[in-house]
Amino acid sequence: MLVFTEATPNPNALKLLPQTRLTDGPRRRLVRGQAQGSPLAERLFEVEGIEEVFVAEDFVTVTRAEAAEAWATLKVRVIAALADFLDEAAPALSETGEATASASGIEGRIQAVLGTRVRPYVAGHGGDIRIARFEPRTGTLLVVLSGACGGCPSARLTLKAGVEKLVMEAVPEVRRVEEAGKEAEIETAKRGPGIKPLFTYRGRKLASERS
Repeated sequence: MLVFTEATPNPNALKLLPQTRLTDGPRRRLVRGQAQGSPLAERLFEVEGIEEVFVAEDFVTVTRAEAAEAWATLKVRVIAALADFLDEAAPALSETGEATASASGIEGRIQAVLGTRVRPYVAGHGGDIRIARFEPRTGTLLVVLSGACGGCPSARLTLKAGVEKLVMEAVPEVRRVEEAGKEAEIETAKRGPGIKPLFTYRGRKLASERS
């Protein structure tokens, strides 16, 4: 199985492009020691130094520990692990989480702008963005960044300079956009993906929006 790699804005994250479809929509962020529900993540965590795996429709982003060996040598073992797994034709995700109810009103409009204008761009950098919650009283939208975007300083700059502007223009009720804390990220992951992707990272339409 041919696997390409692509650098991301996060120096500790590497995007893997296996030239095959991995899931039919759900995306999952998994960390070492908590890879249940993803046979693919379990296999990649066998590679010493890999601390986080983000599985999307047609790419995987792996994040190494700060003290791990450099990508120049580490990526060889990661690619080999991914290629061997794909040759076995096992499912990348065996559990997709519980579906959430369709969002309406303000959150539905926020989901629409994220799905059509933000998530394709973020996916192109090996990451994802999802709603954690919207606080009507303050107009604050809390979002979860995952994949290469999680923990990446440039992603946080993009969040304020780009994402916030796009969302505020489309949904005036939103006054600011902030990254949610780890507690919100964990809770959002438990609830499932929340939005079925409208596009792949290459901009090709996949499906209509759902909860």
